[in-house]
Amino acid sequence: MNLAIIQNELEQLVNEKYNAVLNETQKITKIEDSITVTTTNNYLSLLKEIINKLEVSRKEKVEPYNKTVKNINNLYKKYTEGMEREMKRLKDLLQEYMNAERERIKREEKERLGLPANVTIVTDNLKINGVKTMRVKKWRVIDINKIPLEYLTVDKEKVDSVRKYYDFNANSPIPGIEFYYEEVVKTS
Repeated sequence: MNLAIIQNELEQLVNEKYNAVLNETQKITKIEDSITVTTTNNYLSLLKEIINKLEVSRKEKVEPYNKTVKNINNLYKKYTEGMEREMKRLKDLLQEYMNAERERIKREEKERLGLPANVTIVTDNLKINGVKTMRVKKWRVIDINKIPLEYLTVDKEKVDSVRKYYDFNANSPIPGIEFYYEEVVKTS
């Protein structure tokens, strides 16, 4: 549909109704009695009616386009959903392999250094053939009753803004929130 046609229709509707009402409403500068209350209320109803008519007109104009956009999105989604599932499956397999490699490296390093079993070896992010792991700082609620009220609804952005300043293995300074990290696969 041509925007110029829509604008012309809109101007006609607005000119017919709105401008006449606006000329009268602008004369109201103070509410002093029940008559002015009734008059003001009537103008509010008229303005709401005009807004509703404009909204109905707008919806009539955009509905066919919204349906087309929805159909196009669904068409693409049909193809991308399967690909996204397969990407997740492959990343999970890579993550499993990278975790096993990390454990192997730790085990070999312990053996090489002759360390006892109760000693923990820390490994950095791994990178194998263009695939690397990285640690992502995260947090989760472990006891809602201990969370200070300033952090409740729980405000994810607020907790994230605190989380980013702490190391991967750091304890949370926020009662009721646990800091942790997850390793995710990042491909090049």
